[in-house]
Amino acid sequence: MFRELHKLAAVFEVNWLIEECRNWLCKKIQQISTPTYSTLFFLFEECLFIAKRWGVTRPMNLLLAKLAMADSSQFITRYIGNLSDRNTHQLRYLLKLAGTKSTIFSNVMSRDLQYRTSLTDNLRYLLKNINFY
Repeated sequence: MFRELHKLAAVFEVNWLIEECRNWLCKKIQQISTPTYSTLFFLFEECLFIAKRWGVTRPMNLLLAKLAMADSSQFITRYIGNLSDRNTHQLRYLLKLAGTKSTIFSNVMSRDLQYRTSLTDNLRYLLKNINFY
């Protein structure tokens, strides 16, 4: 419902409604205390959509800052699932969320490599952009 309302507001250039939608999303992010996976999935996907479609990163930056205060490794591992189902836009924000916790991605990459004879675009992206320090 949120995404559809936001898309309609953007298509018809209803600026006050666009701003209200984004403020609502930011308010939901700020209210996170002990979120479930489904809540995090919803927030992450909606922030991704807004960032990718309209280049507005304020909600995503807020979400990343909020999630950085807790251990996000379980969310990242579950969200990635099958690496080939993700895109580099998603991976970029997951890398930001993980920060220096590169073991999350090394486990994902090794699992993915077990079934491949060559590097996929997503594996190349991770190897190129992961912070091993």
